[in-house]
Formats: sequence, C-alpha cells, structure tokens
Amino acid sequence: MPISRLQGKNMKKHLKTACLVIGIVMFVGAALFAGMIWYFYSQISTPELTKLTEAYRLMGENQHEKALAVCEELLKSKPDYYPAQQCKGDILVQMKRYDDALLYFDGIAKKDPQNAYALVRKADVQAMTKHSSEALATYESALAISPGSCDAWQGKGDLLTSMGRLEEALKAYDTGLSKTEGMT
Repeated sequence: MPISRLQGKNMKKHLKTACLVIGIVMFVGAALFAGMIWYFYSQISTPELTKLTEAYRLMGENQHEKALAVCEELLKSKPDYYPAQQCKGDILVQMKRYDDALLYFDGIAKKDPQNAYALVRKADVQAMTKHSSEALATYESALAISPGSCDAWQGKGDLLTSMGRLEEALKAYDTGLSKTEGMT
C-alpha cells in the first residue's frame, strides 16, 4: 500500500477519534452547564420573585398602595430581602412620599454602608426635594463606594446642571462615561 493511502487511513482514524473526543467534551460541557443553570435557578426563591414581580407590575399600573402592600408583606417574611427593599423605596418615591422614601433609603444605607444604590436613591430624593448640598454629598458617598455607578454620575451631573454649575456637570458626565466605558 502506498504511504499516502496509509496516511489517509490514519488521518480518517485520527479524525474519527478527534470527533469522538470533541463530542464527549461537548456533552460533558453541556451537562456541566445544565447543572450550573439548575443550581442557580434553585437558588431563586420563586414565591419571593413572584411577589416582587407583582409589586412592580402594580407600580407600573399606578396602583401604588397595592404595590406597597405586596412589598411590605414580602418584607415581613424576609426583612433583609434587598430587591423588595429597593422596590418599596421606589414605590414611595413614585407616591411622592419623599420624607418616607428618604428615611427608608437612609435606613437601608445605615444597615449596609456599602450599598451604593441606596445612597444614590437617597441622593435622588434629596435632589427632588431641593436639598442640593446634601444630595451632592450623598452622591459623592455613593461614588466613593462604587466609582463606576452610572446612576450616581448621572445624578450628580443632573444635580450640578440644575444648580447652574455646568462645567462641573459636564465633568461629572464625562467621568461617568469614562468609568463605564466598555460596560454594557
């Protein structure tokens, strides 16, 4: 048999082996991926997620009292469930209960000093209620914790704009864009 024919047979044999190995690797990879999906899905508490979804739906339909009741019911069973805390604070803002929202976000920030979102929302409420210097300081606190927070940079820029400090506002927007560049 000529050498080229032997090489061809060996190549076919090696190709079949390579395909088999690739198939096994893909199967194992798919099984691991499915296992990871199952694990992460099992970590989500479906009743809590259902209630939270219901609260956001009600909030979107301007049924704020009902949405607030759903959040408060959820927080009774899980007081430290952060997504429900966030939702409750957002509902209070939509209801224009700014003093309550301010106290609520402040309470979250005191419980968890590294919670930049709570500080940003607190600063947003301070800005809405014309407490500009306090809002600016709160945005700075949030940025000290999370320098890449788009919401904090935008809030700071918006506040500085409303204060007529346009150069500083542009700098805040530019800094925010540069910190978040490449993020999606």
